[in-house]
Amino acid sequence: MTANLQSWLASYTRRSISRRKFLGTTAAGAGAAALIACGGSDGGGGSSVSFSTNDALKPGSVWLGANDWKLPDETKDAVRGGIYRNYIEEDEQQSYDALILAPSQSAFSGHVHEYLMAKNRGPGIDPSSPESDVPVPALAQNFEVSNDGLTVTFTMRPNVKFHPVAPVNSRVMDMDDWKTTLERFLATSAQREPITSVLDRAEYPDATHMVWRLKFPYKPLLTRIHNERFAFQIIPKEINMDSSLHGTVAAGTGYKILDKHQPSVTMEYRKHAEYWGGDPFIDRWHYPVIPEYANRYSQFVTGNMVEFAPSARDILTLMQDAPGAVVVANALVNDQLARVIFGRINATTQPWKDPRVRIAIRRAGNFRGIGEFRANKQQFEAAGVPVEVVSRTHATYGLTYFLDPEKGELGDLSANYLHDIAEAKKLTAAAGFPDAIDIGFRTYPVAGEVPEQDALIIDSLNQSGVFNVNVENSTNTVEHRNCRSLRQCDGLVTSSINEDMDYAMREYHSEGPRPGGEPAFGDPELDRIADAYRRELDPLKSIAILHEHQKAAARFFPTVPREHEYTIFQIRWPWLHNTNQGYNGVALDGRPIIGGNKQWLDADMPRRNG
Repeated sequence: MTANLQSWLASYTRRSISRRKFLGTTAAGAGAAALIACGGSDGGGGSSVSFSTNDALKPGSVWLGANDWKLPDETKDAVRGGIYRNYIEEDEQQSYDALILAPSQSAFSGHVHEYLMAKNRGPGIDPSSPESDVPVPALAQNFEVSNDGLTVTFTMRPNVKFHPVAPVNSRVMDMDDWKTTLERFLATSAQREPITSVLDRAEYPDATHMVWRLKFPYKPLLTRIHNERFAFQIIPKEINMDSSLHGTVAAGTGYKILDKHQPSVTMEYRKHAEYWGGDPFIDRWHYPVIPEYANRYSQFVTGNMVEFAPSARDILTLMQDAPGAVVVANALVNDQLARVIFGRINATTQPWKDPRVRIAIRRAGNFRGIGEFRANKQQFEAAGVPVEVVSRTHATYGLTYFLDPEKGELGDLSANYLHDIAEAKKLTAAAGFPDAIDIGFRTYPVAGEVPEQDALIIDSLNQSGVFNVNVENSTNTVEHRNCRSLRQCDGLVTSSINEDMDYAMREYHSEGPRPGGEPAFGDPELDRIADAYRRELDPLKSIAILHEHQKAAARFFPTVPREHEYTIFQIRWPWLHNTNQGYNGVALDGRPIIGGNKQWLDADMPRRNG
């Protein structure tokens, strides 16, 4: 199928930015006003690149992100001050009510608010080790689970100060902040369902302890206690108890303070000097809104941004245009589900109510080819850069439990994930559809263009002859979110989440992960397996249940796994130190990994103070 793939992918290569075009039109300021035209790709393949094995800041090299944990702590050499400059692609909601908004609509909260516990990452912490699964203290200084697994006790960290923002004005956090936050979260949050299915009640025996009484021993608690779809960020009691402040004041305990939000222009933060983890080294963080890819490319090359997540097809050219930068090859993520889901409207009357048709969608589309194309695998490997490409299934890519269909690890069911147009046609014919099936595909155009991930899937399915895809455009982000998250549409839509397997299995459960999030097609066997997993405390038995889930999902196909997972590259200037302390990447969020206050900017960074 490779030859056919190349024929229909050819047009997409022309969407890469032209090196000549952006160099000929240098944007002076960050933000939406500076525009640069897009054009064809100049290539840039064929030349070899060098790898750095012990220096994540070596100019002109490729650094393997999987080795971040091996880097030393650079705190003793820190230089205070400076402005971290980067970008956001689109504006956020005008509301600051982080307990009500979905995580995707309240990205600011990751900078401002914190959870009780945090993910264990940092120098010397191997992300694949058992140690990395044990949460570390954040706003709670201790976290204890009883021997029977039914009682969880949190001890409050003392002397944590809120931001110097009215009406809290730097006061010390107390138990009423925890209590009012949890009460409002359980009463109003769209994210409350995962915790309400587990938590029976909360008790507050004294001024420093909160005790959870669980309905049953909940095995995934350790990996979910710092998760944005289970945990809750602590909000000051003044805001919780005054509805007029819910959406108008952003005040938390994080090491960044929201300092400026100019809609469609910028979001800026200043440091929280009295942060409980220590006075941050960086003074400010600026995130102008830059929706245009070509503009972001130019801003990075001119040094107006520290980091950039470009298209894989532009990386090698970008290394030539910014020879002093460092390319980071990130490890494959082990918590992502990227899939095509089905809307619930008219689901029982559509051809894909039959699992054979759902499996045929996967077999008709060249999802491996799409993944390799988006990864720019051929060009990278010609330059000596290895690229991982792994099949997606109905499980996240956890090395201890993932069954790879391309290795036959699902037995005969492995074939359901493999590209084969002839077999796809047999499946639809057996389901009673000898001719091409009309199928709707919901998408949300950006700058007038269908997102590449959607366009490639649509074109691949159309070319197969098994399906005739009709593109249906959402008119706004709310409508599109209601389709991909709440299934309030018919036909197909792409969606992805980063979650642990407990939440992933609830996505396939007939009750869904939350009210309104029920899948279009439920299966009693998948329900039984999901319920068993969250109660099983034995690690080996848990893995056996995950294997059982993967086989059941391979038969039923509640969703269609998308293009293969592949190595994601980003590029950064060698100006940010302690990149393995706290969250890294373009955003530099303050959670679920703490320690970002220890990151610092190189003394030689150009325009370090603006």
